[in-house]
Amino acid sequence: MKGGQSALLLAALVAACGPAPTVGTTESAIYRGEEARAGWDNVVRLNRWASQFDASSCSATVVAPRVATTAKHCLEDTDPSDLALELGPDGESGAVAIAELRVTDGDMSRGRDIAVLIAADRIQVYPYAPFAREWQPAEGDPITLVGYGQRDNGFAGRRMVGDAVLEGIEEAYLTTSGDPACFGDSGGAAFDAGEMLVGVIVNVFGFDPDDPCEGLSGHTRVDAWSAMIDQAIQDSTICEDEVCDDGWDDDCDGLVDEGCLPLGSPCTAPDDCASRDCREVEGASQCTRTCDPNAGSAACPEGLWCAPVADGAACASGDPPPDPDPVDAAVDLPDAADAGPADTASYGCGCRIPGSAGRRAAGLSVIFLAALAPLGVSRRRGPRCRPRPFRWPTRRRRRRTARSTVAGSCASAGAPLDQRVRRT
Repeated sequence: MKGGQSALLLAALVAACGPAPTVGTTESAIYRGEEARAGWDNVVRLNRWASQFDASSCSATVVAPRVATTAKHCLEDTDPSDLALELGPDGESGAVAIAELRVTDGDMSRGRDIAVLIAADRIQVYPYAPFAREWQPAEGDPITLVGYGQRDNGFAGRRMVGDAVLEGIEEAYLTTSGDPACFGDSGGAAFDAGEMLVGVIVNVFGFDPDDPCEGLSGHTRVDAWSAMIDQAIQDSTICEDEVCDDGWDDDCDGLVDEGCLPLGSPCTAPDDCASRDCREVEGASQCTRTCDPNAGSAACPEGLWCAPVADGAACASGDPPPDPDPVDAAVDLPDAADAGPADTASYGCGCRIPGSAGRRAAGLSVIFLAALAPLGVSRRRGPRCRPRPFRWPTRRRRRRTARSTVAGSCASAGAPLDQRVRRT
């Protein structure tokens, strides 16, 4: 967006979000970031809808069952009934009304642009974002920015994530370089390397009128206002049934996530499980989580294995079914008197094996299955080589040619036959 269009957009958004910012700054999408469809569910979109002609959008971060942080300038002259938190990567996974607003005293100068939202109902995102109460930042520390603002393609409204580093550190204010914030990211999150909320995105320092979101981003420090956030959490607490894996004492008994079942436990609903995932795996409903079947023993915790399910793979209790045992047998070549050129069997890539239906051919096929595995060749498809017709040797040449003849053209794809049939 260039020239006059940029100026019009800036004027409209500043009018929607509050008073005009200081020279060289604009109220703040993670401009050059990536779409954050997986994870960061505790960062949500904040929509303000006062009327058809008075609407704006910011971002917010959920820190407790009914509490979220945002930027103060997003709430100026706003009634709680005009606000809603919209969940999901694109804000279409549910909405929660706002019951109460709490803001800092005074103006919105550096370090004071922060507010707390108290929702009318539980905000269904997990886990809630841990936030800084005591924090010792250093210049150059990595910071992750998350918000719903404008991207460098001009579109906004999807959750984006960007990488930044700390540049300036003040008592209640921070600046970062790297992926910058932009219009609509205001109220979004600045996370440290441990995914702890350390800042609320409030502005960006841009000096190019054709590209106002290129520059440093500004953030209000959360630790400077942690007491205000803690007070809102205390005032909004309603004791109810424990919710697994939300990191919160929902039933007010002094314990967090107690009674939540571990992976592999029988269950009837997702809320029974610490993983919040209850489904049928290996014929039984159990607490589970998605796993990578290619990760070996690291796919699931000890005592569980990565089992196939309809939509991929999930951890299951017990031991996996055993793999077929390789046959440890010597290569037993038939005598010319036992078989002739017509008595052959095709295996894998078309190599010919003597004895189409006999005991020896069957045993040799199993040996080849075990031998092909170390070569990285699929058992299902067989080795990729061009078939070559099998020719029965004469008695005079049998001793010299037997080994290479049985291996056929398959042997050329890997190790010698005596090495390939050894148990591994």
